[in-house]
Amino acid sequence: VSPGTTGGPPPITLNGQAARPISVGAPGSDPGATASDETDGDLTASIAVTGSVDTATPGVYTISYSVSDSEGNEAHVSRIVTVETSSVSAPE
Repeated sequence: VSPGTTGGPPPITLNGQAARPISVGAPGSDPGATASDETDGDLTASIAVTGSVDTATPGVYTISYSVSDSEGNEAHVSRIVTVETSSVSAPE
């Protein structure tokens, strides 16, 4: 807590799981996050989101969320999205 502040960083909470596996080609909608602060109230609309997911390319992607309150306290949280190839095996 910085001098002159009434509290720490605003709580920021992921909607859904912090680690999210999806299949290649699946819709890649992001469930987002929410944030609120005792002084500032609902800060969800102020959350900055960085990173992207290419659902056509297998790999591990990070989506980061950050928000700050009127006192300059910052909070950060991340979601790991793993784009996986289909686990269906070809017939022999």
